[in-house]
Amino acid sequence: MFPLAGLLLGALSGLLVSALADVFVAAATAPEEVWAACVAADSGGRGFWRCRLLNWRYGFHQTGRLWRRQGWRQPRLWLTVTLLAALGHWLAQTPTSWGFMPLLLSAAFFALVAVVDAETHLVPYEEALLGLLLGLSVGVHRHGLLGTLTGVLGGALVMGLLYWAGEIYTRWQARRRGEPPQDEPALGFGDVYLSGVLGAFLGWPGVLAALTLGALLMGGFILLLGLALLLRQRSLRGFGSRFLPMGPFLVMATFWLMVTA
Repeated sequence: MFPLAGLLLGALSGLLVSALADVFVAAATAPEEVWAACVAADSGGRGFWRCRLLNWRYGFHQTGRLWRRQGWRQPRLWLTVTLLAALGHWLAQTPTSWGFMPLLLSAAFFALVAVVDAETHLVPYEEALLGLLLGLSVGVHRHGLLGTLTGVLGGALVMGLLYWAGEIYTRWQARRRGEPPQDEPALGFGDVYLSGVLGAFLGWPGVLAALTLGALLMGGFILLLGLALLLRQRSLRGFGSRFLPMGPFLVMATFWLMVTA
């Protein structure tokens, strides 16, 4: 693979990531009237998918308005294009056991997860399904069908146990303090099926290493952020209740393990 081709493919993937992120973020932050239309839909699976379609239509509409208003003057667009172009250039020159295209496509999906989760604290169902299809396609070739499916189930199970343990703990803490439970838990259920998706890429026990490394990265970031606030002589009051999205740290850990495998 020529370095220039890697750079161009990386830039194109960055452009696609930014456009999809615009749609996902707009759909996730839809105003009340869009959600009211969802509530008015029929109950059951039919109403659920009607709600998703309404959100997506709103997301595409808002993305079109954003591009007409700002065009190429979007900081996130240039950030994703630059980072993925640089990554594509590097991957084209660096032999890896995964190969160029599986790593570049995985990096593009991970960038999409990081952007959407950082801006909305959500992992949309459609995004997870896209990642699952990609993860299965590259994971089966790497780990075999059984190893890949074991990674999916193992990743979801481990994070699911952590999710329920966190729910029990936060509810107990809120009841002990006489406060209502937190609206935004430290771990969302999106992190559960994201962990299953990452298990498709890494198999078992690779996904366990990714979850551990992701937790360490997140803990280190929180520690550095707390130290920075202390050095700037700012109060840490409420710092622990402002939850960071875990998705970006999980995908960073997963990609690191893929590159270094």
